[in-house]
Amino acid sequence: MGVIPFALLFCTLLPQIPTQKPALALPSTPSLIAPQSAMKGEPKPAAENQGAHLGVAFDPATGWPKTSDVAKRPEAETRAALRPIPVATGSATGSQPTDFTAMQAALPAAPFRSMAKPAEVAALGVLLVSWRITVFSDGGAPIGTSDVNHLCDLAAKQRDRLEHADGRIFGRCGTDVSAERNGAPFPTLLPFAAQELELFGMHLRLPFGFADRHYFDELGSESFARNGETLLRVLLQRHPSEPAPMGPVVMARPADHYELICEPATGQVREVEYSLAGAKELRRVRLEDWRRLREATPVVVPFRRVYLDAESRKTLVMEIVKVESKASASEREFRLY
Repeated sequence: MGVIPFALLFCTLLPQIPTQKPALALPSTPSLIAPQSAMKGEPKPAAENQGAHLGVAFDPATGWPKTSDVAKRPEAETRAALRPIPVATGSATGSQPTDFTAMQAALPAAPFRSMAKPAEVAALGVLLVSWRITVFSDGGAPIGTSDVNHLCDLAAKQRDRLEHADGRIFGRCGTDVSAERNGAPFPTLLPFAAQELELFGMHLRLPFGFADRHYFDELGSESFARNGETLLRVLLQRHPSEPAPMGPVVMARPADHYELICEPATGQVREVEYSLAGAKELRRVRLEDWRRLREATPVVVPFRRVYLDAESRKTLVMEIVKVESKASASEREFRLY
């Protein structure tokens, strides 16, 4: 199996199609991770040669492979009316409580009650996680793999570092993002780095990261029937990173939307469906192979995440192949420079 650049692999993760959800009144934006060839100073891949080598069709304008539609709800679903989630406010201004226990008590959704507590997650400290990304053709055959090393400090907010085999290293410490290649700063990669760090950070923190009220707001929950089975859908929205402007709102700000598909009785999260700010496409990820992130800890995560297309065929698989604990990591390791 050939190895192809990671940026090329990830394009299959992010195809765009209309969804059955109500259309967001937002302008269209590029995909979550822009092709590297679109970055200044980066040559476009030879589309024709790659297409012949990999057996897939490429868009001559961008050099990206053409993939089938990837996201829609495959089964007819009978959905109940949306049930707003009562949220206890911390003050007369409507600020939300930061106490995890109070948050859990306010939520009717089962998954949040069964998630690991923040102290249990923080106790894991610094982890080095090895990811393996595999892209599949429409026929289900693997067409390429790539490995990514992910350094993460779970005791701090948004501390992630990604290392690729081609010399690219991305890091974030809070809202500060850095990018370098072969040891030298590479500022034109910063937009790509920020989006990729957000994506891997979200996946590593599935599902407990969604319980963090500093980053996600719960919009409501609903029951629905799929193939004769009643499931629970929990709707979330990423909390704005910037404070709301003073005065009346002229235009709603775009936000990332997420839906957790859960078993009502146990709270087990089966799938995550999400659409990103400014985009109208839906991405559907099936969560498999649940295990403890480290032995002797209660933090359980899916070690395998499968992206599905419109026909429920897998298009890309993200797998955790190795997890190591580190004694510590300096802030410089995440800021890079």
